[in-house]
Amino acid sequence: MSEILVLQGILSDSINVQLEISRLSALIDGLFIHALLRPDVYSPEKVKEVICYHLETII
Repeated sequence: MSEILVLQGILSDSINVQLEISRLSALIDGLFIHALLRPDVYSPEKVKEVICYHLETII
């Protein structure tokens, strides 16, 4: 997916794509664990909000 964003010129030139791939993976892994352990705090809507916010900050 990140390659598509790069090819379409959506990502900033200053973005380190490989690092962002690792960062997004870690973010999703962490959210998954939190959602399992604290579903009262990390609802599906909250998880989606955090992921969308992260993606919006890099485009």
